[in-house]
Amino acid sequence: MNALKTNILFFIAVFALSGSLFSQAIIIPIDEYEAEPTLPRITFGISLSATHNSPTSYAMVRQYYNGSTEVIYLTYESFILQVKGLEESRANPQKINFIKKYEITEEAFAAIWMLKHDEYPFGIKRDKGFGTKSGIPSKAQFGMLNQFGIYKIDDFAYGENMWRLMKRIENYDWLVNYGAAK
Repeated sequence: MNALKTNILFFIAVFALSGSLFSQAIIIPIDEYEAEPTLPRITFGISLSATHNSPTSYAMVRQYYNGSTEVIYLTYESFILQVKGLEESRANPQKINFIKKYEITEEAFAAIWMLKHDEYPFGIKRDKGFGTKSGIPSKAQFGMLNQFGIYKIDDFAYGENMWRLMKRIENYDWLVNYGAAK
């Protein structure tokens, strides 16, 4: 209360000197002030959940100022083009080549399925993964994915969390430790 009285007295003193209190300012007590909402932030994101044409999901994630998110799904091809800055993107309006910026390979995005499956789940490819036979990471593996914002199968790693995960996917020692956490 003393701080509020001090603020009001300061305003009165300043405006008394200028000649008019009401033409100069509106006094709002600090505890009643609400910040203006900011525009939503849009970033790239990936999820371990499958789509109709891919063992993983690729998207733009719109983050609102109140903490909620909205997912805009992309095909793998469109996602890669947007990440490289070769296709118009609300998540990359400056057309930055994030693959070069973060020093990762395009193949890392295609390898996300390895975190979920022990073997490639679609088609005749017989590549081995680091996940489980059931196609759902173990409790210990989810523990390793928590640092990237993935707590359950349909969560998205987005923003800086996604880029950090992509760097880990390219680190073979991290993948071996992840596979051993079954």
